[in-house]
Amino acid sequence: MSEKLKNINVKAITGEVLYIILGSVLYGLAIDMFLTPSGTVMGGATGIATLLNILFDLPTGTVILIINIPILLVAWKIYGIGMISHTIIAVAATSVTTDLLDLLFSAGILPVPEIDPLFSAICGGALLGAAAGLLLSRGYTTGGSDLTSVMLKRKIKRLSTGNIIFILDLIIIGGSAIVRFIFTEDATFATLITGVLYSIVAVYVYSFALDTVVGGTKTSKMAIIVSDKYDDVADGIFQDLARGVTILHGLGWYSGQEKNVIMCVVKRGELFILKSTVMRTDDKAFMILLDAKDVLGHGFGQIE
Repeated sequence: MSEKLKNINVKAITGEVLYIILGSVLYGLAIDMFLTPSGTVMGGATGIATLLNILFDLPTGTVILIINIPILLVAWKIYGIGMISHTIIAVAATSVTTDLLDLLFSAGILPVPEIDPLFSAICGGALLGAAAGLLLSRGYTTGGSDLTSVMLKRKIKRLSTGNIIFILDLIIIGGSAIVRFIFTEDATFATLITGVLYSIVAVYVYSFALDTVVGGTKTSKMAIIVSDKYDDVADGIFQDLARGVTILHGLGWYSGQEKNVIMCVVKRGELFILKSTVMRTDDKAFMILLDAKDVLGHGFGQIE
């Protein structure tokens, strides 16, 4: 291996590690500094773990890891280890970092700011969204409801992946509020409603921050995919993402062979699912991703 290639590999690996560390630290700070102290419960595995920490003082990171283990095992069986390796790394890194930071906060080494619960929900959602965006931009997801929704989409054809995530998060947020109402002695109906509203605010800010970090709220991606298994790839994209697919007829200049080319547009947050779907179906596929701004039509912006 040449010295130049070694330097490239070192830089690439160093960059990946830094992204994982930064994303994990932001993730842990969001939970330990803002969400847990303010009692704000998000959706997904994070929300369940936060609730168990509030009620029973269980370590949030460890609980997130435990919840994700069966989800990852099912995904492993469906997609193979290659498709979920990044998710395993992200889940492990964020879980460990969350518990390490919690120890620092508990020991008083890091201070927990005493701020308004609503402001804590906003800050926690923003930090968590920034963390997820940094990781997602490098192909790392934190599992939980995101990964679960992708697998459920294979069975529930009528709902999009985003709708499934929304339903799962809504169930977790609503269920958490009811559980806290039952197990907390001084809880009232007003505190239940307030807690749900704070959680909704945090989830909204989380989504906005994630979209912004990944590439801007108005920017999507246009994918050009060349594959001999174009029909299977197109069907996989439609099933997993509920996105429209257009088949273009092309000609390989060197080979002289006719090729069917797939064209589709997805949101930035759907890139990981798109790549996973394509590579799972045809690991020899050729894919080009282009920035697509001001996408108008079904599933995107409205034509005015």
